Amino acid sequence: MKRLMAVMLVLGGWLLYRLYVPIADREGLPEYVRLDRIAQNHKPEMRWNHHSIFPPDSQSMVDFLRDYAALWAHLNHLRQTNNVQAGKAYYTENWFRQICRNPAPFQADNRRHDLSHSIGVENWSQDKLICTISDTVKLRYDESGTQRNASALIWAVMLKQGDHWRLDAIRFGTEEPMP
Repeated sequence: MKRLMAVMLVLGGWLLYRLYVPIADREGLPEYVRLDRIAQNHKPEMRWNHHSIFPPDSQSMVDFLRDYAALWAHLNHLRQTNNVQAGKAYYTENWFRQICRNPAPFQADNRRHDLSHSIGVENWSQDKLICTISDTVKLRYDESGTQRNASALIWAVMLKQGDHWRLDAIRFGTEEPMP
């Protein structure tokens, strides 16, 4: 009788866990099953062209643009919260280590939004695992109740690792104010 009660308690606990903890929030699930709440509604305008010897096919570019938009959602989140763990799936190991060693100062009332991207694919590897890009990004900053717009030129190296394109290197050029 005691064993039966123990089995019933274990099954009841398991059933409550399955009912009340959403599948996307459970620990130990593969990355492709989890919901990315930060990138979920991030949809900036994106245009692209390529200058590469090996042009990307349409499906590869769709995957790249989806991951690139999610990466920017996580970069904006990183800038606001300094939470490097949230975007770990979009950073290579070396880049992740580098930002962990050199944390940037942040302010909770300082938000950045990327409004649009004009991406130039400079190099796309034949095996579709590495690309270098230039991007003219239009940004909006919400700082202590005021807004300002800017345009910045960036260069990045992206690697396809596992389920995502991951940021391996990024360099920001000068930011120009916009009306």
